[in-house]
Amino acid sequence: QLPQTFSRRNKSYSDFTEFGSEKLSGTPAVLKFLPAVRYRVEDYFQKDEIVYKKDGSLIVSTVLPEDAWGFSFLLGFGADVEVLEPKRLRTTLKEKLKKILEQYQT
Repeated sequence: QLPQTFSRRNKSYSDFTEFGSEKLSGTPAVLKFLPAVRYRVEDYFQKDEIVYKKDGSLIVSTVLPEDAWGFSFLLGFGADVEVLEPKRLRTTLKEKLKKILEQYQT
């Protein structure tokens, strides 16, 4: 049986990008999340990566891989996330969203 409570491990996504002595590459990114996904953001990112804004939004400065997993991770937040930086990551995500939209035009 599982315990009724648990203690949060002091880990974030970036802690899981290291395998032995090899560090996976990633891109520094700044993301803006809407208040609706606050608890998910707090689960995925470290406290020192999150800035809470007066309007309830959250600004996260982190490192993300520019691969299928990284884009899938961002797309999983739907319209509740916006890539603020870097522009390259924002543009790539926008192109992926265009392809998804085209798929549903018929």
